[in-house]
Amino acid sequence: MSKVDSRLLMILLAVAMFVVSPQRWVCSEQPQHSEAIAQMVWNEEGTKLFAIDEVDLDHDGIAESIVTYPVGVHASHVRVLKWHHNTPTILYEIGCSTPNADFKTISGVPTIILEQSDYEPDYALGHRYQEFYQWNGKTFALNRSIR
Repeated sequence: MSKVDSRLLMILLAVAMFVVSPQRWVCSEQPQHSEAIAQMVWNEEGTKLFAIDEVDLDHDGIAESIVTYPVGVHASHVRVLKWHHNTPTILYEIGCSTPNADFKTISGVPTIILEQSDYEPDYALGHRYQEFYQWNGKTFALNRSIR
C-alpha cells in the first residue's frame, strides 16, 4: 500500500468516526490556523466525498472547521466545529435534501449554500432551489433563498 493510499484510508476512517460519533472524535494535532485551507478527498470517479474548510469565524485565533459530507443517497450535511484543546464541539449543523451542500466565502462573508428539492412530484422531478446561510458573527443565519 502506497503512502497516498494509507493516508487516504486514515482520512476516510477519521471521517467515518466523526460521522458516527462526533463527540468521541479527537484530532491528533491542531487544525491549520492560517488562511482558509480546503482539503478534499475524491473517489475513483472524481466525486467529492467530503470537504473540510478551516476559517476563524469568531476571530479568536483558532480556526473553526466547516465539514461538508453526504448523508445517504439524496442528502448532505454541514457541521461547523469549534476546537478547544484538540476536541471539537458542534457550533452549527444543518442539512439539505440533495447531495449539493457547499461552503464558500461570498463578498467576504462565510456562507453555507444548500440546494433543496421540494420533492413535487418526486425527488428527480422536484423543483430545486438554493438557500444561503451567512455568518453573522455568532451563527449562520438564512440570508436568502433563490427559488
